[in-house]
Amino acid sequence: MGELRQHAGLWREFVPVAWHVNYWDRLGWPDKFADQTYTERQYAYAEHWQARSVYTPGLVRGGDEWRIKDGRMTAAGSSVGGELEVEVLGDRLVVSYTGLARVTDELQVNVVRLGGGIASNVRSGENKGRKLQHEFLVLGWGQEPLLPGPTEIDLPPADPDVNPTREAIAVWISRVGDPTPLQATGGWLD
Repeated sequence: MGELRQHAGLWREFVPVAWHVNYWDRLGWPDKFADQTYTERQYAYAEHWQARSVYTPGLVRGGDEWRIKDGRMTAAGSSVGGELEVEVLGDRLVVSYTGLARVTDELQVNVVRLGGGIASNVRSGENKGRKLQHEFLVLGWGQEPLLPGPTEIDLPPADPDVNPTREAIAVWISRVGDPTPLQATGGWLD
């Protein structure tokens, strides 16, 4: 994920988001960045794909499972599109979306605060003794119903115990009950 920071397509072609799950905690190496809500999100994707299990790392592109096939990463990467605009006003975002989704769809705005340049020392489990580097790590997630016209949503607060070198946000529109993004954007926070 760290290499994506320098990619020319960052924020325009793709919006990287690293959700840490907690189902590994039982093996003796709890991830302090994991959250049960993020685990439930991964299970919702697995159900959407009709998969029999979840795994780490589970990669998603355009709402589809991104797998290695014949040595290459493949995913359908479907996208509905539309126009998504986000204005950052301190700790508040103003989101406008003109999309191709049906007008009758119940849509929601999703926003995550991302952290990068974060290191964690692993004290047990298969990564015992390693220092892991984290980029595009979800530090907080919020959702609000998408309203006609601009929708305001709070930027999830920063965790005072985490000191990222850099911070960013990712914002996307999805249907209620479906994790698939219809349109997404993101960028660095100053």
